[in-house]
Amino acid sequence: MLPDHDHFSGRVIQVGLRRVPGQGLTAGPGSELNFALLSFHTLRLNRALLPEPLRPPLWREIVVALGGVAWALLALRVALQVLLGV
Repeated sequence: MLPDHDHFSGRVIQVGLRRVPGQGLTAGPGSELNFALLSFHTLRLNRALLPEPLRPPLWREIVVALGGVAWALLALRVALQVLLGV
């Protein structure tokens, strides 16, 4: 796991998976935002590149979008905890 630097505070932030005693592997901060962006990116690519017969049904796209919103809200919560200590 490679360290990354917070350019505002100069702190080292661990990114990627890490082992936490009693919890197994957990993801570092930023993974939530990555999942949110990937879900919306997948929707955009499916709409732009797949022909109509190969696109997933509308209900599956809605589920992926709801998952993206949930991950975005979780990323916001983590960002508030990290930046503001809320």
